[in-house]
Amino acid sequence: MSEYLVFLLISNTIFEAAAAFILIWKPGLFLERTDALTKFMARLGGAGSLTMAYLSATLMRLVDNPEAIRIGLLPLAVFHVSVTLVEAQSYNERMLRAPLVIIHFIFAVMFIVMLLSLNKNIFI
Repeated sequence: MSEYLVFLLISNTIFEAAAAFILIWKPGLFLERTDALTKFMARLGGAGSLTMAYLSATLMRLVDNPEAIRIGLLPLAVFHVSVTLVEAQSYNERMLRAPLVIIHFIFAVMFIVMLLSLNKNIFI
């Protein structure tokens, strides 16, 4: 399982770091609209993505500590679920491209599966 966990954390770190830099400096690559307010909100999202990249990079050093991993994976799962929901709504409003919704959904499922496989009591 640790190989899968390391792969998941590396993938998330790379994806979120790349997304953060794009959202902060080139939000038009992801967004249909690029007015000032949309750019501002994208940059805030980029800050959140950068935070999640840092969290997953930090967790890579802790793969042998199940309790730390359990605690760290929960915010990553919640982040990806909530971003998927927001992005799906934005996609329906024609503000966002579909691949982002799909990628965050896949990460959400993978983090939830990993959490469930680590411990049944993930919310305690």
